[in-house]
Amino acid sequence: MMRTGAQPARSIKKLTVAPLCSLEEARERFEDKLLNDSHVKTRLTESVHIVTPEGETKILFLKNVLPKEIVELAWRTLSILKFSPGKSSRRKALRHSGDVGGEVLFGWIEFPKRGRGNVPWLTTQTREMWREFRALWPVLYFIQYHFHETLPEVAKLQLKKAEAARGSLVGAILNWLDLDTKTDTEREQYRELLTELEQENPDDFLKLVVSMVLMEHPEYTEQLQRAAKAEEQGGTVHPRLGVQDGDLMTGYTIPGTMFSSLTVNRTALFRSHEDGKNFLGGLACLAAFGDFAGGDLCFPRFGVSCPIEPGDLLICDSAQEQHGNIGPLSGKRISIVAYMRGDFAK
Repeated sequence: MMRTGAQPARSIKKLTVAPLCSLEEARERFEDKLLNDSHVKTRLTESVHIVTPEGETKILFLKNVLPKEIVELAWRTLSILKFSPGKSSRRKALRHSGDVGGEVLFGWIEFPKRGRGNVPWLTTQTREMWREFRALWPVLYFIQYHFHETLPEVAKLQLKKAEAARGSLVGAILNWLDLDTKTDTEREQYRELLTELEQENPDDFLKLVVSMVLMEHPEYTEQLQRAAKAEEQGGTVHPRLGVQDGDLMTGYTIPGTMFSSLTVNRTALFRSHEDGKNFLGGLACLAAFGDFAGGDLCFPRFGVSCPIEPGDLLICDSAQEQHGNIGPLSGKRISIVAYMRGDFAK
């Protein structure tokens, strides 16, 4: 039976831990290596906040903080995702790990486009599994809540960066339109036309937005018909349907969160690596679901491993710190990692 979370952690032990080596030395010693028990001095079994002697947060392990209902919601949704083979991942640490499992990437990435360099890109899996992605947002809200509660200063910094990454409805429409074959000049012409429409004819612009939402989410058709009927009887139509509700990605963050991207891993063991694409100064949030044993996440520079179980939450500096799994891993485990990419944290 799948284990589930229960009560929030009542206390958090704070530990000051001196790193065993510098970041550069850690990269030379551990990068792309399989980690094992010899790299572990401390295995966390309770809520612990690990900081450096300078006071910098590196690891915050929160034991059993996600509610049972959220854990069950996450598992129901994650278990029906269509995963890509780990061997096809862009991440070397997953491709070379032996038991590579599967991967789904939701949200935004920077992607090379022919003739235009790197451009923001809403992943194909986001479009193909939108309903499942949308169903995971409540899980992210609970994760973000605990981030704010326990690390308010770090969270404020990351939220500020996320606010700067939020975009406009015009940008959202351009991202959803099929403009891949257009030149930069043609794309800018589309942007100018949409901007002019938004400014001079806001009602027509909102009708365009609603039509886009209906194309991507036809389940809203019935809701709109009910709203139109209510208007005939003296009520009002919700003109920003799907926008206010978060069904358009109007910027490079997952609506309502300070995360740009969500990586989902199924039964995957990673070699040691650092998430160099993530926002430096921010922290990633990791949770795991299912019925499994093993696969602890290890931070070799601090000699710390985290045996993450359903209901637990790990907040960590994965952008700078080497980390990887300790095998073996048995059973069924699906983990999620929510983070802000550095490309969008301007």
